[in-house]
Amino acid sequence: MNKIASSEITFHPHSIIDSKLRLFWWKGNLYRGIGTEEAVFITKLFKDGLIQKLIEQELLIESEVVPLEIDGFDMVVSHRTLPFTSYSIEWCPAMVKDAVLTLLEFGIEVAKHGFALEDAHLGNVLFDGYKPIFIDLGSIKPFDKRVHYFRWESWNEFLQYSLYPLILMSQGKDKVARLLMFDQEGISISNLLLLTRRAGRSVQLPNPPIIVRLQLGLMQVLRPPYLDWLRNKLSSIQAIFTKQSHELQPESEVIESRKPQPQSELLEKIRQKTYLKLLEETREYVKRIKLHSFPTKSLNPSESSILSLVIQDAWTAKQMAVYKCLTELKPSSVLDIGCRTGWYSKLAAFSGSQVVAFDKNPDCITQLYYDAHEKKLPILPLVMDFTQLTPAYGLSSYRYMAATERFQCEMVLALGLVHHIVYEQKPPQFDHIVQGLALLSNRWLIVEFVPLEDLQMIRFRSLRHSWYTLENFLTALRKRFSSIHTMPSHPESRVLLVCEK
Repeated sequence: MNKIASSEITFHPHSIIDSKLRLFWWKGNLYRGIGTEEAVFITKLFKDGLIQKLIEQELLIESEVVPLEIDGFDMVVSHRTLPFTSYSIEWCPAMVKDAVLTLLEFGIEVAKHGFALEDAHLGNVLFDGYKPIFIDLGSIKPFDKRVHYFRWESWNEFLQYSLYPLILMSQGKDKVARLLMFDQEGISISNLLLLTRRAGRSVQLPNPPIIVRLQLGLMQVLRPPYLDWLRNKLSSIQAIFTKQSHELQPESEVIESRKPQPQSELLEKIRQKTYLKLLEETREYVKRIKLHSFPTKSLNPSESSILSLVIQDAWTAKQMAVYKCLTELKPSSVLDIGCRTGWYSKLAAFSGSQVVAFDKNPDCITQLYYDAHEKKLPILPLVMDFTQLTPAYGLSSYRYMAATERFQCEMVLALGLVHHIVYEQKPPQFDHIVQGLALLSNRWLIVEFVPLEDLQMIRFRSLRHSWYTLENFLTALRKRFSSIHTMPSHPESRVLLVCEK
């Protein structure tokens, strides 16, 4: 057993709620320290094979018990580290829907083994490129600690932080949903109904199974001494569940289930089947949610050539220059800012880089997300405006870590970006733009400069933009990067600047 000194570790800022289940960094790897009571339970989960089954089904991040010792914890589990950490406020609606389904699939599989989820929010789902995955094995709890008298304690949390945001996004209010998701209280039912009522659309919310609806009413007047009465009233419903389960069980198990059982065991089975049915019905409801359409073609006709690592005759000078940089420099990670539908993001992924892509247009990000799915590319597409990056939020960044900390990459692509920022956002000249790009780049920056002579810059040809020159841009870049060389772009009036720190 390897003893780790407390001074050698750094606790993760998002892991502060439960002092007995804390994430920490040690020598560049991610671990979870687990306290006494939780250690006994989680050891059993590993021993019984549930954790390995969830990992094999790609529902849970790869995790294993390791021989490390740290003060205050009885066991240590290592987790595979994902390339990037993103938040639900940065996902397109399609990503939110897939994340909600992943959360439910994880909960259903856990429920089949007699356990329940403690946390039902999207903070426990991350994207490994285009693939959503549940990350918190500490959310698995004994059934009786999370489901009391047929009531799942995390149901309201699931609604406010997972389902209601998705419903708003399905009605074209994803920007509003993102703003409300940023709030620590999530989206309330009153906010949801108010916003959907104004839209003139009716929203049908999922109902819990009838047994839960009956219980919610009865429990207003009943207390634990009357549970036997409640059990008798619901016995016919329990028989329905038993019949449904028999259809899926081997004959030997059906015969065993018909044997007389204590009343407490019958009640427990009703509760477990009710909880499982709630998750399954909600999953089907989420699957039926329809999202808005998105463009299926690149917004830039010049980038419509077939993507391949073999140079195409149709490629422009800009595409060939970026291809040359990617294949010769071989960056391990690439950030594509203002990616549109992601031609260069896909090129970088095909070249072997882990890619994160920003664009403020959710339709573009949705298109890229589906393309990454189809081609199985390591791309994390995010709805993000470079001029309004996600800030650190909450005490010691508990809620959100800053985007400039989470998305630092070996190479940053800023193609067709700078002139749009100057035109749309009107920032204070070049220094602030370059400072932001440098914060995200660990080594290289490939940035495109579009001169005032370009056709797209006709509106800029005024005295108030007289500072907008290539020389002034190079001056700002030289403050942050030690070497800069130029490459051709497209059209010919433009230029690519390859910068290295």
